[in-house]
Amino acid sequence: MSDPTPFNIHEFDAALLDAATFVQAVAANEAIEGWTVETISSNLYRLLPTDSTTYPMLAIQRKANAIRQGRILEGLFNLGVRVAPRPFYADEQWLVREWVPGEPLSRPPTVDNEDMWHRIMALLGAPAHLAFAQYASVIAMIGTGPQNPGDVIQRLDNALASLDPNDPRLNDLTALVKRVHQQVAPQWNYLPPIALSHLDPLPRHFIWDGKYLRLVGWDAADWADSAYGVGQLCAHPVYEDVPSSHWVWYRWELSRLSHEDEGISARATTYTNLMLVYWAMLAPNSKQQERYYRRALRAFA
Repeated sequence: MSDPTPFNIHEFDAALLDAATFVQAVAANEAIEGWTVETISSNLYRLLPTDSTTYPMLAIQRKANAIRQGRILEGLFNLGVRVAPRPFYADEQWLVREWVPGEPLSRPPTVDNEDMWHRIMALLGAPAHLAFAQYASVIAMIGTGPQNPGDVIQRLDNALASLDPNDPRLNDLTALVKRVHQQVAPQWNYLPPIALSHLDPLPRHFIWDGKYLRLVGWDAADWADSAYGVGQLCAHPVYEDVPSSHWVWYRWELSRLSHEDEGISARATTYTNLMLVYWAMLAPNSKQQERYYRRALRAFA
């Protein structure tokens, strides 16, 4: 099969791009010589080069956290593998990056598609190779990534407190959260690896071009226990139709491949169960909340 993305983004000389000028032109709705500007949305533009053998397609995004996301993408690009888009420029409002070719996944892969699940596993795990000691001062922690069960339990307490006092589920959910407090220690008995985690694993953030799977949508990324993102994925409402038995395989397979973090499966299972409780309170609709409540009851029987 020929490579559907023949442009070598790693060898491209970024000095050939005047990205700051591109931003100014897009902001002013002006043409850019040698490029076609397509408006994808009010905050996203695609730039197609006339000379596609010399220049890559670009995405220009208006983002509140553009500088931080640019630093995340730069760190990932420096890993030397196809994980995320290559960044070229970021300021307080704008990010210029590679446009990732391909199509977003419309749904989770089928459980028998082990190749795609291994690709997802690899993509979500790749940021763990960014050493916290080296990158924490560059990619600031924003506090959304749990580092122990107590951080998630606090979220459960906050979610419970936010419910309407007249919510008919309140007593049952209060009892469920009480079980969590009784059964889950707020701290691990060892310090888990703290890793940069994507934390927004919607299928549409995975872009497949027939050969490579890439990951976009890094807005929510933060430093967290390396197992939290796994647990979050396993319990996510978008993946509800994926059988629980598959997630057991996913966690154990990840553990088998994670030689430097042998406890990741056990910690991820705890986070999965905690997130079942979270979605029992806050899933998008009442029917889904009820299904998550039943699953959470089994997890904390």
